[in-house]
Amino acid sequence: LSSFNKTIDSLKASDAIVEYVDIDMKILRAIYPTYTIISGVESTQNYAGLDGVHLGNKTEGKTEQEIFINSRTNGFGYLVKRKFVIGGYSLENKKLYEKAKACRKVIVDAFNKIFEKYDAIYCPATEGAAPLATKQYDELSDEFLIVENYLAFANFGGYPSITLPIGFDEGLPIGANLTCKPFEETKLLCIADKIEKSTGLANLSAIKNKK
Repeated sequence: LSSFNKTIDSLKASDAIVEYVDIDMKILRAIYPTYTIISGVESTQNYAGLDGVHLGNKTEGKTEQEIFINSRTNGFGYLVKRKFVIGGYSLENKKLYEKAKACRKVIVDAFNKIFEKYDAIYCPATEGAAPLATKQYDELSDEFLIVENYLAFANFGGYPSITLPIGFDEGLPIGANLTCKPFEETKLLCIADKIEKSTGLANLSAIKNKK
């Protein structure tokens, strides 16, 4: 957290008021399952027309049904097909979908309450530096699901949100996230600009090219 704390010190030095706020763990635990259900339903509905017959990638088959099955099987990756399964199940089980929408409202209300007092929420994007591709995680653990997916709250509330680099740990990038109230993109980018200037990591791709 040293890189994150340095950016906070920099914001305070520029006369920003930075305070720490606790968020109910029940709210944080609810973000990922709520996002999984709602995004699954939206994906299922939005991509329903990509059947390989009328729209989308076409994979040949002897019958229209076979074309449909082959096209849907070969035309989407694992994660998208996973969303379809969850979305299809949630649409069949309407109580589950309705509960997810109710949870979304509770989550948005909690963050709106924070925005009543503050202009922006600034937090680590993940638990640490970007991991190596070879590193293994227990992706079903509570720690992983909460820490790696809680930023979905911005999707729920329509909040403008940006993740930016703030440093490196053994050559691996560390990111932080900044989220503002709806329609306050200008304020979001101004604060992000101050953070980037304090870290010296503005225009990071250009910096890398020079090296």
